[in-house]
Amino acid sequence: MDNREQVHDRADRDRRHSVGADPPAPTTSSSVYDPAHKPTLDDGQKISYFSVDARGNAETVHSSAAAKVDTQAPTTSDDVPASVQRAHVTVTLAATDDPTTPGAFAGIAQINGRDAIYYETGVDPATPTTASPQYDPANKPVLTDGQKIRYFAVDEAGNVEASRCEHERRRQVEWLMEDPLTAGL
Repeated sequence: MDNREQVHDRADRDRRHSVGADPPAPTTSSSVYDPAHKPTLDDGQKISYFSVDARGNAETVHSSAAAKVDTQAPTTSDDVPASVQRAHVTVTLAATDDPTTPGAFAGIAQINGRDAIYYETGVDPATPTTASPQYDPANKPVLTDGQKIRYFAVDEAGNVEASRCEHERRRQVEWLMEDPLTAGL
């Protein structure tokens, strides 16, 4: 083993750290850094650390910025009317990843320059996947008689919203039949 390997090996054993919202400065009795078991930070936590070289020289303590850990899935809404409609319904979907909600601040993922919202339509639509059509505000889905829409979104952190389907809220497009005797009244 040459000196460089020894110094590296020694430095690995002498990296010390502490973790917390406002972690105390680590000391030689603090946790030893183990690359095989790296410390995990929760939202808002920081890590303070320093290392000691083979000669016993300790560097100045460093502290990280607070970790931003997004654990909340986004939420998608639609504008499908609850009432019976006389014509096809063009559906607008909007996803949010509320930055004021603890653990939710990554924002909606962008795929092909559009929000990562995926959907399926039909009388009994399949559960959408990322292989399903991606919502495009320039080419919105249209529901016809009895159809429903099922959808979900993904945020930048990879959190996936549970898919939602309109039949769960009893919203579907139904046609009004006009009585020729009362039409236009």
